[in-house]
Amino acid sequence: MGIRTIVAIYVVLLAATVFAVDVLFFRNQSRERLIANIGIVLVFAAFYSKYSNHPQQRAQRANRERLPHLYVLHDVYLVVHTENAAQR
Repeated sequence: MGIRTIVAIYVVLLAATVFAVDVLFFRNQSRERLIANIGIVLVFAAFYSKYSNHPQQRAQRANRERLPHLYVLHDVYLVVHTENAAQR
C-alpha cells in the first residue's frame, strides 16, 4: 500500500469518527459538537504526527544508525564540558 492510500484511509476514518460522534452524542448541541470535533481532529493529528514515517525522520534515523559513534562522542563532550564548566 502506498502512502497516499494510507492517508486516504486515515482521512476517511477521521470523517467517519466525527460523523458517528456527531450523530450518536451531539445531535442538537452545536457548541458541544464543535468542541468534540476539534478534539477528535487534534487526537487524530497527534497520532498521525507520532506514528507517520516522514522522510526527514527516516533520514535522521539512518544517520544515527550509520554514525552512532559521533552521537556518543557528542554526548560525552557535552557531559565533560558541562562538568568542567561546573567546576570553574
